Order: sequence, then structure tokens, then C-alpha cells
Amino acid sequence: MSRMDSRDEWYNPSHYQKANGQEVIDIIRSVLTPEQFSGYLIGNQLKYLLRINDKDTPEMNHGKVNWYNSFLEQLCESDPELQEIMQKSRHQ
Repeated sequence: MSRMDSRDEWYNPSHYQKANGQEVIDIIRSVLTPEQFSGYLIGNQLKYLLRINDKDTPEMNHGKVNWYNSFLEQLCESDPELQEIMQKSRHQ
């Protein structure tokens, strides 16, 4: 899974890198089921969309929405079971 672009501090800030070498998102992923983690990714997209003009810059928030969306797409591509769950949830 690709990581946030390290050339932009707002994409990969050092406070998300833990001493054991793991990133916070990897720790969160390790304690959630694939379905829960996909909900986490969708929730973060929604958070950045809802605050797009209220905190940081619209470009920064839009970039984060795109990053979480790309992460979710990659996750679904690598996990057929999760892909099926996501497709079912979109049809409800």
C-alpha cells in the first residue's frame, strides 16, 4: 500500500510516525476489521469534505480526501471480500 507523499509535510507529518517504525494509520488498520477500516477511511473523506473551507486550505483538504479515497480503492483492489462488501453497501 502506498504511503502519503513524503514531500508534503501535511501528507506525512512526523507526529504520525511512531517510534516502532509504524505509522498511525497502520496501527489503526491492525486493530480494525477490513469493513471497519473501510468505514474509517470513508469517515475521514467525509470529515475533510465537510471542513473543506473551514480549516487549513481547500486544496489541502481536497488532497486529503483524494488520498483517503485512493487508499480505499487500493484496499478494495487487493481484498475481493472487502470489494464485495463495499459494492453491497453502495446498493442499499
